[in-house]
Parts: sequence; structure tokens; C-alpha cells
Amino acid sequence: MTTFLPLLALVFSSFLPTVAAAHHSIADNYDSKKSIRLSGRVNKIYFAAPHIFFFIDVADSNGTREEWAVEGNSPTALSRIAFTMRTLSPGDRIMVVAFPPKTGARIEGTLPTAIADELRQRLKASRLVHGVELTMANGKTVAVGDIQ
Repeated sequence: MTTFLPLLALVFSSFLPTVAAAHHSIADNYDSKKSIRLSGRVNKIYFAAPHIFFFIDVADSNGTREEWAVEGNSPTALSRIAFTMRTLSPGDRIMVVAFPPKTGARIEGTLPTAIADELRQRLKASRLVHGVELTMANGKTVAVGDIQ
């Protein structure tokens, strides 16, 4: 039994790098060397694990509305800085500093079934970025994402 526990610990520790790599790296999907600024109105918020998503309507230089999807950190990480599902509401005017995708940024992990299908459809129809910093109409700035 005394050799069994160290052997068991060794076997389980060999799985740790695999588990850590299972969560995607933001740096693998988004280009942190480039940042863009988007200003617009929030039209939808998905505050669910593994990452929050909010959608904003942004007018291009011709005044044409385009929907952008902004991926942020996990709800748990954001709640630690008092960013909750009530922080943003549809209709809020915001400015986001974000990183554009490298090639085909995607959803990772499992989403609640009720949200997953609708979210995937919206993401297909929107331009996706990883939000880093969010400035609300009242001037408050919040870090909503990072490079992992």
C-alpha cells in the first residue's frame, strides 16, 4: 500500500498537462498584437460558461449596421471583479477594445443546450472578436478578457 499511493499520484499527475491544455488558449485563437475598437449598442448577452458573449450593433463608415460578437472571460472570473449578468443590458452604448481572430476563432467547451444552438447561429452571422476592455456609457472601464 505504501508504494501504491505514490504510484497512483504519479499516474494522475501525468494527466494534468492534458487537462490544462483542454481549455483553449485565447492566444491561439486571437491576435493580441492587433487590437480594434468597436463602439455600439448591446443587443444580446449570453452570460454562461465557459465564456460570456455579448453582441453589439456597430455602424460602419457608410452607416450600415453590422453585428459583432464579443467573447469575454468566464462568468466566474468576471464575477470576481463585480461584472455580473446585470452589468450590461440590451440597449447600453459601449466601447470595446478587442483582439481579432487569427483564423476561425470558435466556441470551446460545453454551453447550456438552451443557449448553445441560438448562440452558435448568431456567431455564424456575426463578426467575432475577443473583448479585452469594455467602457460603458457612464465612463466605467472593466477588463472583460485577457490573453491566456
